Amino acid sequence: MSKTFIGDVCGHCPGKGADGKAAYPRMGSAFKDGDRISIKIDTIPLPSTGWSGWVNIFPRTAGKPPVVAEDDVPF
Repeated sequence: MSKTFIGDVCGHCPGKGADGKAAYPRMGSAFKDGDRISIKIDTIPLPSTGWSGWVNIFPRTAGKPPVVAEDDVPF
């Protein structure tokens, strides 16, 4: 079987987003292969960002580009 893209893997940073809500910086991608889910990690948030150690998988709907906040642009 081949792997199927599920969505973005994002870190949970409580209280670091706009309006004091949780921020979810993108960390990588999630894939499904049969009954297995694989996660490809591209980056890990620094502890100073308030990362709680938890990650979330946000499914990406076909045809919609990923949502990236301006402060999430990697340079």
